[in-house]
Amino acid sequence: MREKVRAALTVRLVFVLCKWLLGTVLPTMFEGTIFHEPPTSVLESIYFPSLDKNVNSSADTTLTFDITITNHNAFVGIYYDPINITFYDSPNRVHCIANFVAPRFHQSGDGEEEKVGTVITNGFDREAAMRNISAEGHWVVRVDLSTSIRYNLLWSSRMHKYKVGANVKIGDTGIKVHHKEPAELTSKADKIGSTFGQISFFILNLFVLCFLHSY
Repeated sequence: MREKVRAALTVRLVFVLCKWLLGTVLPTMFEGTIFHEPPTSVLESIYFPSLDKNVNSSADTTLTFDITITNHNAFVGIYYDPINITFYDSPNRVHCIANFVAPRFHQSGDGEEEKVGTVITNGFDREAAMRNISAEGHWVVRVDLSTSIRYNLLWSSRMHKYKVGANVKIGDTGIKVHHKEPAELTSKADKIGSTFGQISFFILNLFVLCFLHSY
């Protein structure tokens, strides 16, 4: 009799434990692997000294920027290849005026990485930018960020291309119009995920629950 009671309690305990794992722990982990979210990149600030009406720096051909890259997956790290940040003098990307390459790095779950740099512009037509600012109140610069990434929990995923960008309005002080609002670099690509993985996990969940209910 005691053996039957002990066996029944053991089965019940295993059932409760499996329901907890399948209902809480595994979905949370799979959210970061099968259902992982791509990182987000935000242009916090950008500054062209030569366009700043408040300082006499027309000969300064540099630009300074600050970009924050955030990993929103709690349990999944991300490996980044070298990051290429490119600046164009118009949204059509015809003329590149500056380029910055950040070294490769690893980002832990829920981590943030800040990329700050100052680069010398090349072929930047200051007079044309000033005319645009005078006529329209702003000049539009294009900022693109591209790299390849791999997700990592217990294993590493295949490489994924990661390309984002934004058109940014620059005002007469050389900084972003509405400078207190970060400009998110976005992509038209779909979120990276695995439909097969989602279906497989659902079937596994259903199978285990049916198996446990059979006891």
